[in-house]
Amino acid sequence: MKERAIFDDMHMPVVTITDEGPESFSELRNLIENSGMRIEKLSMVNMENIGPNDILWISFIKEPYTADEINFVRNFVNEGGKLFVTAEWGNINKNVTLLNDILKPFNISFNPDRVTDYVHSIKKEIEILGDVVGEQTIPHFIILDRLNTKHEISKEIEKISFIAGCSVMGGTPLVFSSNESFGDLNANMKWDKGERIGSFPVICCSTYGKGKIVCIGDTSLIMDKYIDDYDNRDFIKNVFKWLSSS
Repeated sequence: MKERAIFDDMHMPVVTITDEGPESFSELRNLIENSGMRIEKLSMVNMENIGPNDILWISFIKEPYTADEINFVRNFVNEGGKLFVTAEWGNINKNVTLLNDILKPFNISFNPDRVTDYVHSIKKEIEILGDVVGEQTIPHFIILDRLNTKHEISKEIEKISFIAGCSVMGGTPLVFSSNESFGDLNANMKWDKGERIGSFPVICCSTYGKGKIVCIGDTSLIMDKYIDDYDNRDFIKNVFKWLSSS
């Protein structure tokens, strides 16, 4: 049976698999299909038919999983299924809380922060009437070049962009923020007492039973608008290659 990437459209994702435009997943959708996989939407009908050759893709949801659904995901991964999860910053729409409920059995979780870095941030051109008049630093749009190059997902990747994402705990870290970064908990773009500072993981992977898990603290990274920043596209290719390998 052809391997499937099954997108969770049941729990109100902010971006659906059929959306188009710069803030959609159409480029990633094409990448997955060109690799020979089939994309389906998660439904109550196909949930019971998901098997160990499939990848369950959960991105930035707004509705909780039930206890039975969480147990289903745990058993799915334990039996060899693959889980791909992306979050967003600051627990907006309670996405971090909802995703951590699903991830709890796997001892991996997202933090309710926004990774901020004034040193390694992306600069955006400022235009007035079509003329570029300067640059603006966006401290939560950052460039990441600290990677775990021993792992096949991040091997030969030099840097990626990370657009207003959160940090991750647990599993095997794949990508880290810089030593100058901090986890902004109130989105005021400045470091406050109690907010951690320094290098910490923002993308992690893990195994559980016979299955695999990849967690990314930023959904924007996989959107059309940013997928061709730096090495983002190759990094995501590596993610799906690793998930689908035995």
